[in-house]
Amino acid sequence: RAIMDAGGQLTNHSTNLIDEIWVDRPALGLATPWPIPNDVAGKSMVEKLADLDGVLLANSCDAVLLTRADAVNWLINYRGYDLAFTPVVLCFAVYHRQHGLYLLDEADRLSALDGRGLMVRPLADLGTILENMSDAQLMIDPASLPHSLLALVSASGVHAVRKACPVTAMKA
Repeated sequence: RAIMDAGGQLTNHSTNLIDEIWVDRPALGLATPWPIPNDVAGKSMVEKLADLDGVLLANSCDAVLLTRADAVNWLINYRGYDLAFTPVVLCFAVYHRQHGLYLLDEADRLSALDGRGLMVRPLADLGTILENMSDAQLMIDPASLPHSLLALVSASGVHAVRKACPVTAMKA
Protein backbone atom coordinates (compact mmCIF):
# COMPACT_ATOMS: atom_id res chain seq x y z
CA ARG A 1 0.00 0.00 0.00
CA ALA A 2 2.84 2.40 0.86
CA ILE A 3 4.35 1.91 -2.59
CA MET A 4 1.11 2.87 -4.32
CA ASP A 5 0.58 5.82 -1.96
CA ALA A 6 4.02 7.09 -3.00
CA GLY A 7 3.08 6.89 -6.70
CA GLY A 8 4.74 3.55 -7.42
CA GLN A 9 3.26 0.42 -8.87
CA LEU A 10 3.84 -3.29 -8.44
CA THR A 11 4.79 -5.41 -11.42
CA ASN A 12 4.17 -9.13 -11.61
CA HIS A 13 6.85 -11.36 -13.11
CA SER A 14 6.18 -14.93 -14.18
CA THR A 15 9.66 -16.00 -13.01
CA ASN A 16 11.54 -15.47 -9.79
CA LEU A 17 14.01 -12.68 -10.59
CA ILE A 18 16.45 -13.90 -7.95
CA ASP A 19 16.64 -17.24 -9.79
CA GLU A 20 17.70 -15.31 -12.90
CA ILE A 21 20.86 -13.96 -11.25
CA TRP A 22 21.71 -16.66 -8.67
CA VAL A 23 23.81 -18.84 -10.98
CA ASP A 24 25.57 -20.93 -8.32
CA ARG A 25 22.49 -21.73 -6.25
CA PRO A 26 22.79 -25.18 -4.68
CA ALA A 27 20.14 -27.65 -5.78
CA LEU A 28 17.56 -28.73 -3.24
CA GLY A 29 18.52 -32.31 -2.42
CA LEU A 30 16.39 -35.34 -1.82
CA ALA A 31 14.18 -34.68 1.18
CA THR A 32 14.87 -36.82 4.21
CA PRO A 33 11.78 -36.22 6.34
CA TRP A 34 11.76 -37.72 9.80
CA PRO A 35 8.70 -38.38 11.94
CA ILE A 36 7.87 -36.76 15.25
CA PRO A 37 6.36 -39.40 17.56
CA ASN A 38 2.76 -38.66 18.56
CA ASP A 39 3.65 -38.51 22.25
CA VAL A 40 6.18 -35.76 21.49
CA ALA A 41 3.91 -33.98 18.98
CA GLY A 42 0.99 -34.06 21.41
CA LYS A 43 -1.47 -35.38 18.84
CA SER A 44 -1.43 -37.65 15.83
CA MET A 45 -1.87 -36.26 12.33
CA VAL A 46 -5.36 -37.80 12.28
CA GLU A 47 -6.30 -35.92 15.47
CA LYS A 48 -4.87 -32.68 14.10
CA LEU A 49 -6.84 -33.13 10.86
CA ALA A 50 -10.01 -33.68 12.90
CA ASP A 51 -9.31 -30.40 14.71
CA LEU A 52 -8.70 -28.70 11.35
CA ASP A 53 -12.02 -30.10 10.13
CA GLY A 54 -13.71 -28.31 13.02
CA VAL A 55 -12.01 -25.02 12.17
CA LEU A 56 -13.03 -25.32 8.51
CA LEU A 57 -16.60 -26.19 9.45
CA ALA A 58 -16.80 -23.22 11.83
CA ASN A 59 -15.66 -20.96 8.97
CA SER A 60 -18.03 -22.53 6.39
CA CYS A 61 -15.07 -23.81 4.36
CA ASP A 62 -14.56 -27.11 2.58
CA ALA A 63 -10.80 -26.95 2.20
CA VAL A 64 -7.65 -25.03 3.04
CA LEU A 65 -4.47 -24.30 1.08
CA LEU A 66 -1.55 -24.34 3.52
CA THR A 67 1.38 -22.23 2.31
CA ARG A 68 3.51 -22.06 5.46
CA ALA A 69 6.03 -24.91 5.58
CA ASP A 70 6.16 -24.86 9.39
CA ALA A 71 2.38 -25.28 9.55
CA VAL A 72 2.42 -28.22 7.12
CA ASN A 73 5.28 -29.92 8.98
CA TRP A 74 3.47 -29.48 12.31
CA LEU A 75 0.22 -30.85 10.88
CA ILE A 76 1.78 -34.02 9.47
CA ASN A 77 4.22 -34.57 12.39
CA TYR A 78 7.30 -34.59 10.16
CA ARG A 79 10.42 -32.44 10.03
CA GLY A 80 13.35 -32.24 7.66
CA TYR A 81 16.67 -30.68 6.74
CA ASP A 82 15.71 -28.38 3.85
CA LEU A 83 16.77 -25.20 5.68
CA ALA A 84 19.85 -24.68 7.81
CA PHE A 85 18.92 -24.21 11.47
CA THR A 86 15.19 -24.70 10.76
CA PRO A 87 13.98 -28.32 10.84
CA VAL A 88 11.41 -28.27 8.03
CA VAL A 89 10.65 -29.94 4.74
CA LEU A 90 9.76 -27.25 2.20
CA CYS A 91 6.30 -28.04 0.89
CA PHE A 92 2.72 -26.86 0.61
CA ALA A 93 -0.49 -28.75 1.33
CA VAL A 94 -4.17 -28.77 0.43
CA TYR A 95 -6.60 -30.32 2.85
CA HIS A 96 -10.19 -30.99 1.77
CA ARG A 97 -12.64 -32.28 4.34
CA GLN A 98 -13.80 -35.08 2.01
CA HIS A 99 -10.88 -35.59 -0.39
CA GLY A 100 -8.13 -35.68 2.27
CA LEU A 101 -4.66 -34.18 2.56
CA TYR A 102 -2.43 -33.50 -0.44
CA LEU A 103 1.24 -32.75 0.23
CA LEU A 104 2.76 -30.73 -2.61
CA ASP A 105 6.45 -30.33 -3.38
CA GLU A 106 8.55 -29.01 -6.24
CA ALA A 107 10.30 -32.15 -7.46
CA ASP A 108 8.59 -35.24 -6.06
CA ARG A 109 11.10 -35.29 -3.19
CA LEU A 110 8.55 -36.51 -0.64
CA SER A 111 7.24 -39.64 -2.36
CA ALA A 112 8.29 -41.75 0.66
CA LEU A 113 5.44 -40.11 2.61
CA ASP A 114 2.77 -41.02 0.04
CA GLY A 115 0.05 -43.21 1.46
CA ARG A 116 0.73 -42.43 5.12
CA GLY A 117 -2.60 -40.71 5.54
CA LEU A 118 -1.78 -38.22 2.81
CA MET A 119 -1.24 -38.05 -0.92
CA VAL A 120 2.04 -36.64 -2.26
CA ARG A 121 1.74 -34.79 -5.55
CA PRO A 122 4.00 -32.46 -7.55
CA LEU A 123 3.27 -28.79 -7.01
CA ALA A 124 2.49 -28.62 -10.73
CA ASP A 125 -0.68 -30.66 -9.99
CA LEU A 126 -2.16 -27.97 -7.72
CA GLY A 127 -4.29 -26.45 -10.49
CA THR A 128 -5.85 -29.82 -11.31
CA ILE A 129 -6.43 -30.63 -7.62
CA LEU A 130 -8.21 -27.30 -7.15
CA GLU A 131 -10.25 -27.70 -10.34
CA ASN A 132 -11.51 -31.03 -8.97
CA MET A 133 -12.76 -29.04 -5.96
CA SER A 134 -14.60 -26.44 -8.04
CA ASP A 135 -17.33 -24.58 -6.18
CA ALA A 136 -15.60 -25.40 -2.87
CA GLN A 137 -15.00 -22.76 -0.23
CA LEU A 138 -11.17 -22.72 -0.02
CA MET A 139 -9.48 -20.96 2.88
CA ILE A 140 -6.28 -19.16 1.90
CA ASP A 141 -3.83 -17.11 3.95
CA PRO A 142 -3.09 -13.92 1.98
CA ALA A 143 -0.02 -13.21 4.15
CA SER A 144 1.81 -16.34 2.97
CA LEU A 145 0.23 -17.19 -0.39
CA PRO A 146 2.68 -16.82 -3.31
CA HIS A 147 1.28 -14.83 -6.22
CA SER A 148 1.74 -17.77 -8.62
CA LEU A 149 -0.46 -19.96 -6.42
CA LEU A 150 -3.06 -17.21 -6.10
CA ALA A 151 -3.33 -17.25 -9.90
CA LEU A 152 -4.08 -21.01 -9.79
CA VAL A 153 -6.67 -20.50 -7.06
CA SER A 154 -8.34 -17.73 -9.08
CA ALA A 155 -8.47 -19.85 -12.25
CA SER A 156 -9.72 -23.02 -10.55
CA GLY A 157 -13.38 -22.23 -9.84
CA VAL A 158 -13.06 -22.46 -6.05
CA HIS A 159 -14.28 -19.60 -3.90
CA ALA A 160 -11.32 -18.17 -1.94
CA VAL A 161 -11.97 -17.27 1.68
CA ARG A 162 -9.18 -15.06 2.99
CA LYS A 163 -8.26 -15.93 6.58
CA ALA A 164 -5.08 -16.28 8.60
CA CYS A 165 -3.54 -19.76 8.51
CA PRO A 166 -5.72 -21.90 10.78
CA VAL A 167 -2.86 -24.26 11.60
CA THR A 168 -0.78 -21.40 13.03
CA ALA A 169 -3.51 -20.81 15.61
CA MET A 170 -3.77 -24.57 16.26
CA LYS A 171 -0.03 -24.74 16.92
CA ALA A 172 -0.36 -22.07 19.61
